[in-house]
Amino acid sequence: MQVVNLVLRNFRNYDKLNIEFCNGLNVIIGNNAQGKTNILESIYVLGLTKTFYSSLEKSTIKIGNEFSLISGKILSDDLLYELSVVISNYGKNVKINGVPKKKISDYISHLRIVLFTPDDIKFLKDFPSNRRKFLNMEICQISKIYLQFLNFYNSVMKQRNFYLKSVSDVDNVNMDYLNVIDEKLINYSDRIYLLRKEFIYKINKYIGDIFKNISQLDGLEIKYISSYTSKEEYRNALKSNLKRDIQLKSTSIGIHRDDFVLELNGHNLAVYGSQGQVRMAILALKIAEAYVYKDYGLEFPVLLLDDVFSELDVNKRNNLTKYLRGNIQVILTTTDLNMISDDLLKNARIFYIENGCLKQVKKEEI
Repeated sequence: MQVVNLVLRNFRNYDKLNIEFCNGLNVIIGNNAQGKTNILESIYVLGLTKTFYSSLEKSTIKIGNEFSLISGKILSDDLLYELSVVISNYGKNVKINGVPKKKISDYISHLRIVLFTPDDIKFLKDFPSNRRKFLNMEICQISKIYLQFLNFYNSVMKQRNFYLKSVSDVDNVNMDYLNVIDEKLINYSDRIYLLRKEFIYKINKYIGDIFKNISQLDGLEIKYISSYTSKEEYRNALKSNLKRDIQLKSTSIGIHRDDFVLELNGHNLAVYGSQGQVRMAILALKIAEAYVYKDYGLEFPVLLLDDVFSELDVNKRNNLTKYLRGNIQVILTTTDLNMISDDLLKNARIFYIENGCLKQVKKEEI
């Protein structure tokens, strides 16, 4: 999978921008606050229709304008697609080859993306909801049916919670009605749980070796945490927790409470790991994701790396570059080309950015 070109209008600090990327390594270099990360953000929005900075897509509209436009040509499975996302004060519109798509599920997966940013190290210590959001976003790019089941689950959960708010105690519950809702919830939970479990299993096939190759430390794995185990046990749990759920006016157990942790030799990195270990673990997780796509019979996604080399020593940078070669498109930002080996830069396309103006250059020109 490859982003062939990217066109921006009124996006963040850009009035107009048109970039042609190569199918290997693309490097965007410049000082801080020049707009490097904004380019990665725009590609993320093009693929997932959401920004990784904020839940408010309207914030991407350059001040003084009424809309922002992100469009690009995407090469996927030897087919060329043109994707576009327009964000305005009235909402968001997405198109594939000029045809509007009303359902995001019909749009997602035409540009698959794995993103690393320095802020990612926070999410291990953040709320479980943010880790679930990460898990959902990654699996949705791989499996359209996962996105459908997730939407169905959320709809049924909303219906169940709405009903719980309408009853005062167990004696007032219409069990026939609630059982119908619960059976739907159980079936969707089972499918989502199995797809999440499969994804975590596949991640664990790669993450330990990648982490060891970069950091020289052994024993990293991702551990999936879920209260769900089987349909029958969840059915019994919903019944036994009904009184509590009525008091809380919401459903207290289920896959909407799932979480995961990264463990190094059995110890939770969020609690016991250094900042450097956490950073390398997250990086290993993101690279493992890219490899997992092949296990699903899919092309490598586009790998977006924001300021990935800045806190790595020379050895770790060299170890990381082994994963930035081959049949994967990489678009990364940096403030210093010297952090990237000459061998890796030899076939790279380099862009220099200053004050929102971008041009393609050779290393000797920097």
